[in-house]
Amino acid sequence: MENNPELPWTGERFVPRYTGQLLYEHTGQLLYEHLHRYAVAAALADGKRVLDIACGEGYGSNLLAATAAQVIGVDIASEVIAHARQAYRKENLIFREGSCLNIPVEDHSIDLVVSFETIEHIDEPLAFLQEIKRVLAVGGALIMSSPDKAEYTDRTGVTNPFHKRELYHEEFLLLLKQHFKRCRIGKQKLVAGSWIAADDLAAEDTFGTFSGDIHSIAFRPGVYRGVYSLALCSDARLPAWKLGVYANSPESEKIWNLLERFGSPEKIQNTVATVASLEQRAARQAGLLAQLRSHLGELRVGLTRTQARVDELTGDLRRQLLATKKLTWLLSETEKTAARLRASRRWKIANPFAALKSKAMGIWKRLFPIICNGARIIQKSTKSMNRSGDSSTPRSGLRHDSPAQMEVLRCQSLRPLPPSLSSSPSATQWMFR
Repeated sequence: MENNPELPWTGERFVPRYTGQLLYEHTGQLLYEHLHRYAVAAALADGKRVLDIACGEGYGSNLLAATAAQVIGVDIASEVIAHARQAYRKENLIFREGSCLNIPVEDHSIDLVVSFETIEHIDEPLAFLQEIKRVLAVGGALIMSSPDKAEYTDRTGVTNPFHKRELYHEEFLLLLKQHFKRCRIGKQKLVAGSWIAADDLAAEDTFGTFSGDIHSIAFRPGVYRGVYSLALCSDARLPAWKLGVYANSPESEKIWNLLERFGSPEKIQNTVATVASLEQRAARQAGLLAQLRSHLGELRVGLTRTQARVDELTGDLRRQLLATKKLTWLLSETEKTAARLRASRRWKIANPFAALKSKAMGIWKRLFPIICNGARIIQKSTKSMNRSGDSSTPRSGLRHDSPAQMEVLRCQSLRPLPPSLSSSPSATQWMFR
């Protein structure tokens, strides 16, 4: 089988899937039901011209082509036919797109028509059977299957939405007898049990189903409570059927090992339910892990930005430390220069004069208010004496041109300096002019 995109599972048709080792992924009910039917049909197809109507994915037509002279697979879905043409390629295998009510095959050109699980999907079953009769050659045969409504739907309570009309086992046989002179009918059912068969079958041998327990055993001919009806029909003599068990030994061993391990199907079902619950929990944990990984990614982005900011601040700090180191060096050099200056001869000469000047300034600041207050008192006394005496001939007191009078006038012209100017060199020079 070549690489080919798989068809989607819709529930309308069986779609087998393969793993890398070409093993079926589906190992459940549908697989064995379909393979068993095609095994019976392949035994009838030896050397014949075969039509597989409603062939679906094409695996059945491919199985028939192993023994048939030619196989034509027909299906109404174009995408299914396109898939089958790519997936299954043999010289004696052809796939055509067409309807069950208008089969793209010439009249009386088919020796064996294979129709499995198809008639229940059609609104006009009579027209379908008439179309099958048209393409069958003289002496040709039909092998057909359909679910028994009593077991498939009534007993289970499950309705298949793709089925147009389901038939009971007896209705199915009656419908086929209306179109064919000879019919043989049987049933199919999946079982877990034991199979006994003779090496050589005799005419008096009876095939049937045993059932029961340690208290009683019963036998019924054929397949007891079979789910699917299977019929072989023809207007001529019917070919011999090859019927039996479709066994898969590895799968059977697994099933029995499970029963041995768990004791009953109920315990297996409970274990499966537990596993399903654990799988759901694992899925939730996987979702949470994905969220955590996403959050971790966001944190990593934030960490990268923070690291970039730290690197930026580290660069600023290094520059500040370098500037501080430089200022420390300049301060050290300034202190060295000041020490050299204080140790110099010029500083030793200028320093006493600066101290004397500062001391004189302190004395002046203390005497200045006293002098000014005395000058105000003298001025006030002079004005008082002038008012009491003759203004043209002063009797006693100071003359205007006396030294005391001149000092009063000088004090009146003086004003205390602001504190901001009193310590400046220019203010000091003004005071000692």
